[in-house]
Amino acid sequence: MPQGGINKGELPLEAAKRELFEETGLKNVSFIKDSSKWLKYDFPREILLKKKNKGQKQKWHLFHFSGKN
Repeated sequence: MPQGGINKGELPLEAAKRELFEETGLKNVSFIKDSSKWLKYDFPREILLKKKNKGQKQKWHLFHFSGKN
C-alpha cells in the first residue's frame, strides 16, 4: 500500500493521489471513498526507543484504476 506524508498546503486526497503516482506510476484513477476518521496508533515501547516519532495517524483512500495495465 503506497503511503507517505502530506506536504504543507496539501489536502489528504491530493497527497494520496501524489503518493500513489510516485510509488506505482498510476495516474488513471478515480476517487471512490476514504476512511471517515483518521486512524491513529502508538508505536510499541521497544520501537519507540529506536524512533523519534510516537506513532502515526493515517487516512485511507480507495481509488478505481481505469487504465489498461
